[in-house]
Amino acid sequence: MVFTMQDFVSIPLDDYLFQNKYPVGFTNRILMLKMPVTQRQWREVMHEMPWDRVYDFNNGIGDDLPITLISRHLVMDFCRKVSMQLGKSIRLPTEAEWEFGCRGGTSTHNYWGSDPAEYYDDRERLLNEACFPYAIFKHHPDVRKVDGEIQLVPVGGRIPNAYGLYDMLGLVNEWVFDTIDTKQSDFVPDRKGLSVKKRSINHCSVDQDYCYVRGAGISSPRSYLRYDHGRMMTIDAGNHDIGFRVVLEL
Repeated sequence: MVFTMQDFVSIPLDDYLFQNKYPVGFTNRILMLKMPVTQRQWREVMHEMPWDRVYDFNNGIGDDLPITLISRHLVMDFCRKVSMQLGKSIRLPTEAEWEFGCRGGTSTHNYWGSDPAEYYDDRERLLNEACFPYAIFKHHPDVRKVDGEIQLVPVGGRIPNAYGLYDMLGLVNEWVFDTIDTKQSDFVPDRKGLSVKKRSINHCSVDQDYCYVRGAGISSPRSYLRYDHGRMMTIDAGNHDIGFRVVLEL
């Protein structure tokens, strides 16, 4: 079995102000995967790797490294197959679920606390160092390159947040469940914490489908290590620092 119950932690969902602006009343109870899905777990379910046919992948291959270069289409197929194996609903977390889990009960921009170097001359260095135990990102001393390519590192090597979630910020950006309607410009969260983002997108075709990835990746600057950071991606995109984790509905 690709996952056991020990791979998940319970998330104490409660009424929540998503992005400090939109009220969300969760109705689902979920368990969230402690760490991003690994290359071993992906192989066990999908029986091939994303780079087997198309990519000359140079960012690191290993069982405990996060799976990357996966489109949202492939991720949804993975979730469907695991759901069939387990007889339970496995899916991506919604943006609101992901954000609630990332914060780990804190009220600061990241789950390890407020800036420790606000009044120091060497603020930048101290800010980076404060993040090192919790997140791996562009300026982390463990980041290395081979032939100019950043190398991924194993999941779970940093301190988790208070809910027991590892690598919620840093290592890989993470796909979430929500989709984007490019034809309108408001935001509608539903009662389950699922949401539909409706935003005008001037630089993209309205015929394409978009989703968000949340968090930050191994090549991201420290400024991206925030619970509210995310970026828009087409659902067929893949990148060396985009991965995912799943939730199990109870």
